[in-house]
Formats: sequence, structure tokens, C-alpha cells
Amino acid sequence: SINQNIGSVATGGTKSVNPATSTPYTMTVSGAGGTATCCAGVTVNVLTPAIKIEKNDNDNGDDTQTIKKGEDATFKITVTNIGNAPLKDVVIYDELAPSCARSAAQTKGLYEGELFDPRESFSYTCKDTDVTANYTNKATVKATDPSKPGATDSLIDDDTSKVVVSETPAPEPEPT
Repeated sequence: SINQNIGSVATGGTKSVNPATSTPYTMTVSGAGGTATCCAGVTVNVLTPAIKIEKNDNDNGDDTQTIKKGEDATFKITVTNIGNAPLKDVVIYDELAPSCARSAAQTKGLYEGELFDPRESFSYTCKDTDVTANYTNKATVKATDPSKPGATDSLIDDDTSKVVVSETPAPEPEPT
């Protein structure tokens, strides 16, 4: 007999369990030779998928860049798997700077292996050319959890970055 409302198991039989959390089990075996008890535990590691995107200017890493009218705005995109589950189909959308968008096939070339592993990260730079007006841009990353086949919901995160257009030359960056 096994506790946790499992009950009796036939001699030589098996019983499958699917606990949602880590669970200790106690088995009591009775027969002609007497009664014996043993304990075993099943450890369940709950997977928590999560993803993060950061979109910054490419000069000093903050969220604002100042450029002259007609110049290019350059961004650095960094995507990190901040969960404890591998992900797949990582896609980046960027409506106002389409050259910053990346398909699943393009991002797959930015990380190792078939899956985007926990704590793994990748970065790339991209440009919006011939900018003539101020704007706040948003990059969005979406990914799927391969442990949920057929799931239609995606993991999503987004980040914004501002572009300020000036009629005068942008100041020279301070030396680091």
C-alpha cells in the first residue's frame, strides 16, 4: 500500500504517479514474513519560462539617443531567456524600425543549439535610416514554450527607446 491516496498495488505490479509538486511517498509491504515500510520522494522541478528584451541606443546604453535630422538611429537589441525552461521560435517585432525585426530563423542563428536555453542571451545592432522626426520606438520579443505543444499563447516582453532629432549636430560623446 502507498500513501498519498494511491492505495494498494498488486504483487509484482506497478503504479504511475504524476505529482504536481515534490512529494514524499511511504510504501508499506505486508506478507507472510511480516510488514516493512520504506520511503522515497519524487522531486518535481516546476518549469517557469520567461523572456526579456532590452532595446537601447548603441552609444551609451541608455534609452535615448540624439541625432541630426536625416541621420541614422542605431540600436542595440539584447534578448535573454530569464526563465528556467528552454524556449523556441524567438521572434522580434519592431514596427517603427523594421530593420531591427528578426524572424525565428534569423534569431536561431544568434544562439547555440535548437533551443534558446535558460540564462542564454544574444545581442545585435540595427539601424533606422534617414530619421527626420522624434519618436519612441518599441521592440517586442515573442517565444514559445516547447513543453506545451500546440499552445497558442506566447511569452512576450517589450522595451522602448527614444530618438530625438536635433537641427544642430549631436554633441560628441564623453570619452569612457
